[in-house]
Amino acid sequence: DLTVGPTTTSYTASPCGISSFRRRVALMLMATEASGNIYDGTPQKAALDWLVDVDAYQVCPDDPNALQRYTLAVFYYSTLGDNWFDCSATPNFEEGTCDSVTVGTLGNDDSPKISGNYVWLSPVNECMWAGVQCMEATASIDRLEFEGNGLAGTLPTELGHL
Repeated sequence: DLTVGPTTTSYTASPCGISSFRRRVALMLMATEASGNIYDGTPQKAALDWLVDVDAYQVCPDDPNALQRYTLAVFYYSTLGDNWFDCSATPNFEEGTCDSVTVGTLGNDDSPKISGNYVWLSPVNECMWAGVQCMEATASIDRLEFEGNGLAGTLPTELGHL
């Protein structure tokens, strides 16, 4: 057991082949490098807490798209995702789908794309969240589409990491 602040937390093995403590520290470092200092009550802190403690997808720190998942979570919390008209996270961050947000096709880019209709913060690859489109070859975000979904707040600077 390791005492962190006023609570005692037990760290066990994670699905990443490292201890949950090492996973936590590595994800915190990744987030801090992307966002700078992270303070309580900010979208960055909410995103980090979700990624480390709640997200059942259990992204590993060495996953090339770990920063992408964190960035999308920051986007969700920065734009008041819980108040979106469609495709908000479910109350317990369970897997769920929605029908209203779709990603269209633009331009003459013929490269294969992937997208889905899962609610945000679902325990599936973030490329499957509604309104997100990724390049199939790399699972890197190619496009976000949220017209008319009630986004509010501020677009986070972390979007520059996509």
